[in-house]
Amino acid sequence: SGVEALVDERLVIAVPDGDGPVLSQQMGAYLHGAGLTAKVGYGGAYAQASGFRWSYFEARESLTRGLPVNTPDRLSLTSLLMASEDVPLADLAAEALDPVVAFDQRHHAELMVTLERYLMLNGSVAAVAEALQLHRNTVRYRLQQIQDLSGYDPGVTADRVHLYLALNVRGLR
Repeated sequence: SGVEALVDERLVIAVPDGDGPVLSQQMGAYLHGAGLTAKVGYGGAYAQASGFRWSYFEARESLTRGLPVNTPDRLSLTSLLMASEDVPLADLAAEALDPVVAFDQRHHAELMVTLERYLMLNGSVAAVAEALQLHRNTVRYRLQQIQDLSGYDPGVTADRVHLYLALNVRGLR
């Protein structure tokens, strides 16, 4: 038994501690058996008063993996920032990434793909070049374009964190 609600156009079900993984698997199997391509994500159980909210944002963040059933990572600073309604994350993400997305759409430059891989591969130009089958100089050129368009240098830790959070926010829309 649980409590259901619609939040941000998503079905949210609160269940007793420990039932999340089993219920998520069952729900995922049921939805896919019915021919629906919905994704299922769940969050951890927390005793604090704000625990339900934290769990919701963990579940929402897990959906960015795109699997039929998505398990949460432990609560992270990213999750906590996503849970804050006082921080204009969507606006900050749009300010940083919209120029890059617009450039990609006009020129098919794949800057967003390069940025995502660069962040996923911990800032290794060589690893990005190998993963995208590009020359290292091409990756460096794309990173410079991202810096020019966004105003954030992916090679600088503070800017890299900003871009990482912006990509996470964009993935939750």
